[in-house]
Amino acid sequence: MDELLAKNKKMEEMGWQLKTELPVLLEGKADTVTLQVLDKQNQPMAVDNAILYFYRPSDRKLDGQLQLTAVEGELGAFSAPISFPLKGKWDLIMEVTQGELVFNMGRSIMVKDPE
Repeated sequence: MDELLAKNKKMEEMGWQLKTELPVLLEGKADTVTLQVLDKQNQPMAVDNAILYFYRPSDRKLDGQLQLTAVEGELGAFSAPISFPLKGKWDLIMEVTQGELVFNMGRSIMVKDPE
């Protein structure tokens, strides 16, 4: 945990920001998640890789990861289709890498019943 906090502090000092666009997600319905990496001046920045890790607190068998794809013509932008099989709470960690530098940001979401 100390190592993670130290890495996040270093990235905060560097000014990296992750801007996410995540629609209201419905159980079993595919949608698109978009991530943009910004520098200290709020300008898009190039990174090597972006991954979305997802965790289901009540059922580890549903945990996984999703490789995001660079959006052509948009510096620092990544997207991918995503779908969750069950409604309820999911924890997400968005991770980007540039060389040996790694930055991640977490958040929890609620996937809703499609009805």
